[in-house]
Amino acid sequence: MQNQTRPNPYSITDNTPIIIGSGQYTERIKPQLLPPYNSPMALAAIASQNAINDSGIPSLAEHIDTIAVTRLFSDSTSHWPSPYGRSDNPPQSVAVRIGAQPSERIYSEVGGTQPLQLLIEMSHDIARGEKTLVLLTGAEAIGYEKLHRRKGVIDNWNETFTEPLDDRGFGERMAAPQEIDNGLMLPIFYYSLIENQRAYLQGHDAQQHRSAMAQLLANLSSVAAKNKYAHSRKNHTFDDLILQNRDNYLLSQPYSKKFVSQDNVNQAAAILVTSVGKAKALGIASKHWIFIDGFAQANDHFLSQRPSLAKSAAMEATLKNCLSMANKTIDTIDIVDLYSCFPCAVTAACETLQLPMDASNKATITGGLPFFGGPGNNYSMHAIAEASSHLKRQKSSALITANGGMLSKHAAVILSGYCNNKTLTIDWQHSEATSLPASQFPAKPFCANPESGSVLSHTIKYVRNGMDEVIIIAETINGERFVAHSNDPSTVTAVEIASPIHRQVAVTQTTQNKTYSNHFSFISG
Repeated sequence: MQNQTRPNPYSITDNTPIIIGSGQYTERIKPQLLPPYNSPMALAAIASQNAINDSGIPSLAEHIDTIAVTRLFSDSTSHWPSPYGRSDNPPQSVAVRIGAQPSERIYSEVGGTQPLQLLIEMSHDIARGEKTLVLLTGAEAIGYEKLHRRKGVIDNWNETFTEPLDDRGFGERMAAPQEIDNGLMLPIFYYSLIENQRAYLQGHDAQQHRSAMAQLLANLSSVAAKNKYAHSRKNHTFDDLILQNRDNYLLSQPYSKKFVSQDNVNQAAAILVTSVGKAKALGIASKHWIFIDGFAQANDHFLSQRPSLAKSAAMEATLKNCLSMANKTIDTIDIVDLYSCFPCAVTAACETLQLPMDASNKATITGGLPFFGGPGNNYSMHAIAEASSHLKRQKSSALITANGGMLSKHAAVILSGYCNNKTLTIDWQHSEATSLPASQFPAKPFCANPESGSVLSHTIKYVRNGMDEVIIIAETINGERFVAHSNDPSTVTAVEIASPIHRQVAVTQTTQNKTYSNHFSFISG
């Protein structure tokens, strides 16, 4: 009984997965900096070596049997390929640079949840004895890539290898054809629709909601200003953020530039995962051990099909299930990092967790994607690395969340450091790395040929030197959903003046090359 309540490091089951090292790296662009620039995989290799150094075992690279890399943003869509070329085997690019010879190389799917999902998956593989030491890493060098677009800079990041690669591709579709056909081409437009519905439910007019978002983001920025790995260490105050100006121009209603994830970064992060038995064999001290106490994953429906556009049932289930597995409440968690690609992603999680909506107590340990930086799909790897560093010093617990798509994919983990009375909450022998599918949650049907309906939410796409456009999600009298748009100047002006939620609209449909476009106009009154 004594061993169950106060185990020493060697009484914990040897197949228990643990994080034993973490590393980060950030390069800021300096004036007159000339190529060659560090490619994303060169940055990832630096972060990986930092993780190896953090473990305390300099020769650790030779023991790595698996390297998994978070999918690059330039490989996540055909619209923005890297102007400098790419590695055809990102894990091998890292392996060569750190002196590893892995037997398995994984290149992840698309999505901001991938670092957490890979951690959960690899932990189960380690617990089953299928892997012994895994390096998880990822990076972006979008800051350098944008120099090509701004200044015509040329560089060469091409690398070719013959080693096998488990390339997992794009993953599941996260946007419906009707959404795309009616102008919802970028994540920011979807999150704007979520944000405007949340503003309506909170009783905010446009200025009140902008103030609420500015206060939340000012609180995140104050954390980033103290983080040596942050892309921007400027402390953006409420007064800085509330103003719309040349540096904070409108992108889509209600978001201006400083309110959203900033991808103009060169950042990398890495973590090392192994078993307690392997850590003991390598001589890694228990002070370096970070445990997974809880995890959960879930996928939601397309945004326009969710019963409430203001939240995600899959997010709520993920947070509830993660805390339940760890036998924790949010009050007993010391460190929290909520995925913060857009303000509504933070407030939706805060609402579920019953945390302050302005993130005034605990919502980030990095500073968040708008200020720490938004390195493509890999941000939550930085959150894991940051939390690991905290936990080694404080021996406390941390909740890390992530989402991908349009508040579509969700993952969460609870981590803790080793202490003398450490008890395990997960039966790794019998647990599975499963994700709740969207079919577990309610959904509204699409209307293929809408004629009229009531507006549920809206946004305005602001186009530089072009015609602005309103996009709405609406519902028919029969409860079917549809997406529609209008670039009529009077309609755009009307939506700028007042929220159109609950206004009735008439719809006409045009068809071109199998694309069905719904055009709406307001019905009088």
